[in-house]
Amino acid sequence: MTLKPRSLSSIPVAAPAELVQLYVHDLVGSVTRPVRELKAFKRVLLATGERTRLSFHLPIADLAFCAADGRFKVEPGRFQIWIGPNASTGETAWFDVVAQKTDDDSADPADAVGKTAAPRKTGSTGV
Repeated sequence: MTLKPRSLSSIPVAAPAELVQLYVHDLVGSVTRPVRELKAFKRVLLATGERTRLSFHLPIADLAFCAADGRFKVEPGRFQIWIGPNASTGETAWFDVVAQKTDDDSADPADAVGKTAAPRKTGSTGV
């Protein structure tokens, strides 16, 4: 999945480097997950007043965790993401990971790789 936040601009009085961070939260995991888990970041050099676009690639494997049964897996469910300068502010979106169906039409959460619903964006708060 590739995530693309809105354009960035530097603050005229700040240093020209902007640190953009990508956080993820598993809203329905079988075990309690961190509220915001840092998954990626990029340092962007911008001249004063300059704007640019950037994107993050979030492999499905980056959503895996050690479940209660001791297996490292990705579970289907709803995820929230934040892209911004820190863990407190930024753009928010949601996406769903769905389980792949097997021949017997049952879903195995361990097979929930590669299928996601399109992210839905909410308002911008500073990126």
